[in-house]
Amino acid sequence: MSISIRLKRSSVPGESPQFLLPGEVAVNITDKKLWIGDINNNPVEIVGIQGPTGNKGPTGDVGPLGPVGPQGPSADAVITFNGLTGAVQGVSSFNGLTGAVSFVNYISSFNGLTGAVQGVSSFNGLTGAVSFVNYISSFNGLTGAVQGVSSFNGLTGAVQGVSSFNGLTGAVSFVNYISSFNGLTGAVQGVSSFNGLTGAVQGVSSFNGLTGAVQGVSSFNGLTGAVQGVSSFNGATGAITSRTISVFTPLQNQPPGTSFATIDTRNSIAVLDFDDSSQESAMFVGIVPEISNFSGLLVKAHWMATSATGGTCCWGVQFEKMTTDLDSDSFDSGVTAATLTGITSGIPKITEITTSSIDGILSGDLFRLKIYRDAANASDTMTGDAELIAIELRTN
Repeated sequence: MSISIRLKRSSVPGESPQFLLPGEVAVNITDKKLWIGDINNNPVEIVGIQGPTGNKGPTGDVGPLGPVGPQGPSADAVITFNGLTGAVQGVSSFNGLTGAVSFVNYISSFNGLTGAVQGVSSFNGLTGAVSFVNYISSFNGLTGAVQGVSSFNGLTGAVQGVSSFNGLTGAVSFVNYISSFNGLTGAVQGVSSFNGLTGAVQGVSSFNGLTGAVQGVSSFNGLTGAVQGVSSFNGATGAITSRTISVFTPLQNQPPGTSFATIDTRNSIAVLDFDDSSQESAMFVGIVPEISNFSGLLVKAHWMATSATGGTCCWGVQFEKMTTDLDSDSFDSGVTAATLTGITSGIPKITEITTSSIDGILSGDLFRLKIYRDAANASDTMTGDAELIAIELRTN
């Protein structure tokens, strides 16, 4: 006959045995869980090996929209923008559908799709940088700064030192000294070349503030009216009073065969030493640049004493126009001037010698300048060597 074996059991959901003898088995029929007693009489649940993951079920419905995050930082090129009205700070009108922007006074149109700005080669919407055609390289949309211009008013188009500026055509009318300037071509009336960024005028021999002609000027600043190497400049007439035409240093000396000043250094500065007991000289060769006519020259000798702290030093100069036989000297008459020595020997002094004895030198002429210490002159009372540092030659 068959024998029925019935385990300890329960049909109450969640119920589990509290005590089982070693090897004794119990089951929860409802929860379908099985326990076995260990050597300490504790029930241990028997768990089967986990089966493979089942197929993924269908995607559930989309959840509700989350809260709006904080506003991000403003872009560099625009400080404020009203999404309801389309208003942009510093802009008269903005069309949100077409991207068209009408700027206040100085730019008539901007295409938001192509980035094209009338009269402007490129515009960066993130940085506000504007590259203008030919005459202005950069424009800062936030500050209104224009490269090469000391001040620029982005609303009115006003540029410092300029009487009028047309933001649409690029036309600039300068105050007094340039009658017309074409911002698209860079052409300046009566000038061979003009740099719109630096104001430099190149290769011109005369400058008249009314006509735009420039004479003998290497550079011209369109903002300040300053002319390189010119002490005074009349913007209305173009008149130049005085300018530097040559600068010589000891290393350019072409000494005579005898009685010459000797090359030396002082704190690594090249100098020419002139004796106090005999007349020693130095010679320099130059070419007069293309400048206005002049009748005389000003020689400025920069020097210092080797050790003396008293007395006067007498300097003399002579000019030679190098159009005669150069196998012999033909200097014009010498002219001298004396200057008091400083109380500190190492502080440079300047002796200015004005002379009209220039041997008929004109613009473009090759010439020689001879400078000497006139030690035999009664006005030369300084003891010890005089050290020549440099010579400046100016029109007078």
